[in-house]
Amino acid sequence: MINLTDIWEKVEESSHETAFNYGEVEGLFNLLSSLQDRSTVLEIGVQFGRSTTVFAEVAKDKSFDLTAVDNWGEANGEEAHSHILSQVKKYNWKFTLLSVDSADAGEILRGKTFNLIHIDGDHSYAGVTADCKTWLPRIKKGGYACFDDYGHAGLEGVKKAVDEYIDDKWENIALYGNKLQVFKKIK
Repeated sequence: MINLTDIWEKVEESSHETAFNYGEVEGLFNLLSSLQDRSTVLEIGVQFGRSTTVFAEVAKDKSFDLTAVDNWGEANGEEAHSHILSQVKKYNWKFTLLSVDSADAGEILRGKTFNLIHIDGDHSYAGVTADCKTWLPRIKKGGYACFDDYGHAGLEGVKKAVDEYIDDKWENIALYGNKLQVFKKIK
């Protein structure tokens, strides 16, 4: 079984930036480890794969049905996409990688529900609002919605969009590593 130290070393291979820090990795690792085997998990926003590493490693142990989505449209998109593909091969990760926009993924995955969704794609207010509307209704009761960069200085649209969407159907679980906000669907 994979442990947090091994996962962190693999995460650090993806980039040595502040994106998805140790506290976030630890919180996500513990949350994913608490899910039942064969859970359905979705990640919106892969880039270099720091958070994807956590998902993919835990998915190997727990046989998750994992899907990761990114259009790699940012300036370093080609480099990021190439890196994640090399990591998939190096670590023999088994998951579905969709190279499309979040909205297109919504159409591709129409009708599918999830135990956990991690939203870390378009950080604009409009982008996060659209992701909330597309994906959060697909989370099963008792499942989790995770938002990276929630409250991050310079990305105020993330917190604003999430706070406007979250209602009494959701319980605030925790803020991990000062940026990963987790809610549980209770209704």
